[in-house]
Amino acid sequence: MPVAAVVGHNALGRDSLAEHGIKRVWALSALSERDTSADPRLSAQLLRQLGHRIGHDLGAPSLRA
Repeated sequence: MPVAAVVGHNALGRDSLAEHGIKRVWALSALSERDTSADPRLSAQLLRQLGHRIGHDLGAPSLRA
């Protein structure tokens, strides 16, 4: 089963993802110039946005009516 990871910061290079069994990585640090590790509200906001994006990227049906 493919593994998708959501992380605060991705320190792995693209070449090493497969050897760790990871198919795709989304990093919060790539979505903001601000320090997401020091701002829980920003992290929560970015996680919500990223959840919608991941659902779209992976072809999940929308839960909104």
